[in-house]
Amino acid sequence: MKLFFSNTCVICGREMVSVTKDHIVPFYKGGSDSIRNIQPACKSCNSSKSGDITDYRPLFCKIKGLILPDYWKLKPGKISRAEKAGRKLAESIVEITQMLYQNNTKKNFLKGVVDIISEARNEN
Repeated sequence: MKLFFSNTCVICGREMVSVTKDHIVPFYKGGSDSIRNIQPACKSCNSSKSGDITDYRPLFCKIKGLILPDYWKLKPGKISRAEKAGRKLAESIVEITQMLYQNNTKKNFLKGVVDIISEARNEN
């Protein structure tokens, strides 16, 4: 892949002596170490992208006139169990926060957080 992209960061376009292996979907969001989930990035771009799961390879290829091999492309529509659990947890946190404002008690808020975490652990 490094040779295909000529040791260039697909995010900022800088040519590098060595590029890092950036996971498009990070492990903590259910991503894998598969070539479908890897893109070359400079250390700066890789460390600053945070939770961004943008696959920059297709745009880079379009700009450079390259054709991204099909077996490197991400499969759309698949959401990992970890990502589903993360979404459910985020939705629950919003609900609990709204409950805190309505009830204005820390006890209810903390109990709600503990209940949601327990429920999420039991599902996995």
